[in-house]
Amino acid sequence: MSSINVTNIKSRQGSAPTFPQGLNVSAGVATFAGNVSVAGTLTYDDVTNIDSVGLITAQSGINVSAGNVKVTAGIVTVGAGVTISSDFIHLTDNSKIQLGIASDLEIYHDGSNSIINDAGTGNLRLATGGTTKVEVIGTGASVYGALKLQNGLLRENVNIVANKLSGASVINVDDGMMHYFTTQETTTTKPNIISSAGINTDMAIGDTMALTIITTAAAAGYSFDWRVDGVEASAGVTSSWVGGSAPSAGNASGLDTYALTFIKTASARYTMIGNLVNSA
Repeated sequence: MSSINVTNIKSRQGSAPTFPQGLNVSAGVATFAGNVSVAGTLTYDDVTNIDSVGLITAQSGINVSAGNVKVTAGIVTVGAGVTISSDFIHLTDNSKIQLGIASDLEIYHDGSNSIINDAGTGNLRLATGGTTKVEVIGTGASVYGALKLQNGLLRENVNIVANKLSGASVINVDDGMMHYFTTQETTTTKPNIISSAGINTDMAIGDTMALTIITTAAAAGYSFDWRVDGVEASAGVTSSWVGGSAPSAGNASGLDTYALTFIKTASARYTMIGNLVNSA
């Protein structure tokens, strides 16, 4: 077969030549130092790999009709979003979907459990129609609207204290809303209701908080004055007792149970509705 060895090929006008019948490179490598423009369709036959040294820009998108797109190293960055019309995105165990500039939200499966982890600032909110319904906060979760338990058992932890109320009069509601003091009372006390963030911070105006305090009864042991965040009753807590008056004595035996409802009426201002009953 004959060959032509030339340095440059130009058209009669001195411009780039055209090949109206196509150009067939049956062997070897075709090297282009400049740009290659293809007006029609560029078809690859029997190609296993396309090796690009630099960046590939696909202005109208990439269509993969069969097979996989595999990235062995680096990051795939998409500026205008990804649309998947069918099938799925599959990640192996402990491979995470990370959202946010600082990877604030993580979704993954660790081989045993499915995990949604809010690792950034702010709260994790589950909303519908733009309105927040369930919100995970630092001290637990907030539900906006009605909460319906469909069958099942609602359980609450009881904070059992091996002391008397007058000996451990600071009650932290982070430990639960029911506190049982197992040592028999000996004197009066002014319990102080607190939380780690502060009751005034945790409660909004119009919120209510129900608290149950169980003491081991004694005639000399009772609580007639309750404080919130260290604020005395006269400064921020207005008491209203079932029966018309605050306790003036404890019961001789058994358990005294204080059922207390706090209503936040203003900043650091509360109305407390109290009831004391004895179980012998």
